[in-house]
Amino acid sequence: MVDQGIIARGRCGDGKVTKYYDVTAPSIQRVHDTRFFPSRMSRVVSNGIQQYNSTDDLLRRLREQKETKDSQESQETKNSRETKETKGPKGSKGPKAAAKKPGENPIPLMPYEKRTRDQAVNYLSRFALTQMAQACGGGDGGGGGFQAVQVRMYARSLPPWSQRKNPDAGDKVDVYDFPWKKAADLQ
Repeated sequence: MVDQGIIARGRCGDGKVTKYYDVTAPSIQRVHDTRFFPSRMSRVVSNGIQQYNSTDDLLRRLREQKETKDSQESQETKNSRETKETKGPKGSKGPKAAAKKPGENPIPLMPYEKRTRDQAVNYLSRFALTQMAQACGGGDGGGGGFQAVQVRMYARSLPPWSQRKNPDAGDKVDVYDFPWKKAADLQ
């Protein structure tokens, strides 16, 4: 199971940066408060996150396959270096393997994927701006005194039900900080 949502902070007209505001929780609370006629605003955030993460199924499988292959190769390289470290000239260690940075995407994003992600970030930033209008003292619902807004997306993967009694099983939290967006560009 995955718990996902967004938090946001804003830069006010006086240059002050606000604390992070949980944009997702109030809309989920409204859903829980009225079970017969629930608010559908919680879907706004989940749809934006889904749009950001959407990709072509074939590209997703190719990326996963490439990542799996690269991680196996890097593990084999690491194991072989650990078992036979040779000394070269002047006491230097053997040849260094050109390792990729973890998380580096082996297949770059396609232009439509970049465009979709940009649209999703703008969508989430615009929604966050409307939900935290009081943070800078403005009450007009359009951002008030905001100059810019930054959204942080989180995805918390909970351990599987079969591991519920395992004290070592923990959750994993992935956090993505999006760039600052000017409030004037979002309205």
